[in-house]
Amino acid sequence: MDKFTEEIKKLSVNTEEKDPDKDISDRYLPAIESLYNFADKAVLTLKSSSVKLHRLPADLVPLFFHFESGGGGFVISTAVKYAFFMQSSENKIFIYGKSKKNGINSPGNAKMQQLFNIDFTEDNENVTFYDSTNKEISPEEIVLLALSWSIN
Repeated sequence: MDKFTEEIKKLSVNTEEKDPDKDISDRYLPAIESLYNFADKAVLTLKSSSVKLHRLPADLVPLFFHFESGGGGFVISTAVKYAFFMQSSENKIFIYGKSKKNGINSPGNAKMQQLFNIDFTEDNENVTFYDSTNKEISPEEIVLLALSWSIN
C-alpha cells in the first residue's frame, strides 16, 4: 500500500489544476439555455412519457463531435429518434439527429445526421438566432423544427 501511495504522489505532478474561471462544464450560456428552456416547455406541454429532455455537459460534447463546446447542450429523446443540440465556441448551435433502430439503440448502421446549424449573437443576456440564410429565427421555431423531426 505504501508503494501504491508513493506512485500516486509521483503521478500527481502530472495533473493540471482546474481554473474555475474557465470551467463552463457546469453552467449553461444564454444561447443554449434559451433553447433548453423552450425545449423543456415543449416536452412538458406534450405530456408524453416517450419524449424526454436531457442536459449534456460542455466537456462531453467534444468527446462525440469534432468541435470545442462553448456551453454544453441537450438531447430531445423520443421513442424513435434523438435530436442533439450543442453550442460550439464559435457562436453556433449545431443540431444533429440520430434514429433508433426499431425504437432501441443500435450499434448498426443508424448514422447521425446534421439537421441544421444556427448562428447566434449575444448582447448581455439577449440572444438573437440566425438560420443558414442569415435570416433571424426564433428559439421557439428552432425547437419546434427539431421536435417535429424527432417525432415524425
